[in-house]
Amino acid sequence: MRILVLSTSRRDTAEVSIASALSGTHEVETFDYEKGRRITTRAGFHPVNTVYHQVLKAFHKPITYLPNRALLKWVKGKRFDLIIIVTITLVPQDVLEELKRETGAYVMGWFTDHIVNLDGADFVSAPYDRVFFKDRIVVDRFRQATASDRYDFLPQAFDPLLHRPVPERYAPPGSQVDVATFGNSYPFRAMLMGPLIDAGEIHTVIYGIPSWNVVPKLKAVYRPEVFGLAKSGAMRAAKIALNTNQFAELGGVNKRSFELGAIGAFHLTDGPRIEEYYEPGVECATFHGPHELLEKVRWYLGRPEERAEIARRGLLRAWRDHSYHRRLNQAFESIPELRSAAILPVPTRPPEPEEDLPGEGRAP
Repeated sequence: MRILVLSTSRRDTAEVSIASALSGTHEVETFDYEKGRRITTRAGFHPVNTVYHQVLKAFHKPITYLPNRALLKWVKGKRFDLIIIVTITLVPQDVLEELKRETGAYVMGWFTDHIVNLDGADFVSAPYDRVFFKDRIVVDRFRQATASDRYDFLPQAFDPLLHRPVPERYAPPGSQVDVATFGNSYPFRAMLMGPLIDAGEIHTVIYGIPSWNVVPKLKAVYRPEVFGLAKSGAMRAAKIALNTNQFAELGGVNKRSFELGAIGAFHLTDGPRIEEYYEPGVECATFHGPHELLEKVRWYLGRPEERAEIARRGLLRAWRDHSYHRRLNQAFESIPELRSAAILPVPTRPPEPEEDLPGEGRAP
């Protein structure tokens, strides 16, 4: 198939991984929807967005006006069998209608974020042929409220090229800590991690960008962002790879759930539906709330052999069941119009840390 993925120049994103998974089997083109800018419908999220909002508001245009005009100009004269859009909140009805007319493509949305970031759900009026959500509760709600079966369930996944076992040298300096995680700061995370951070004997770090109003004790544990193989190295170097799920994760789990498993890290999580993807206590460890988090961290810090065995089992489970290749095959199989598509080869065995590393004289 000829496939267009609305992608981004940002690193380690679902869009980039989806395009990568497809490219070995299908003819894939990507369009950098953001052109290096962090576009969002929420003013103030990024300085660029503040300027966009001010200028475009003066001309009565939406925040997505400029990238959508560039997209429609770029797509002129191109034909595709399938268009995959992750940022379904940014492509309005009129733009999607023109994309379909111009390309003749089947359009699949795969919203990989949580429900809070659906904004006003304007996409419901756009002519998507199928829209996947990672949350079963969200799927049920949209199916019932719109009386439409075009909404379906598809969890997130990991990218075998980015999230995998790597040697220690891939980790940033000083990564051998007790607890590590990655992500942005917000009050819910500060509350959930509060007792853990207050425990001075436990060395905890967060890789990411703290917000301007982050509480001081949370800001103190932040380190610069890590991506791809460096992230894999950092999470493997930590004794415990912590996975706190955002409050809007209701009927699913976040992308970190699959990345940590595939990396081979010891994965401690509060994912609300984690038992659908890993066996708790066998392939990952779980906690509920800030006080149990601290208890579980202390428990597992004293049991390195148990941590190693759980991490090993989680690694095997992730590579068997949770790659983007497997998810895309599942999506195509569920759509009658796409069932004839070539099946993506699914990686089922995790590589050894020194095996097939890119940029070191080995295959990428």
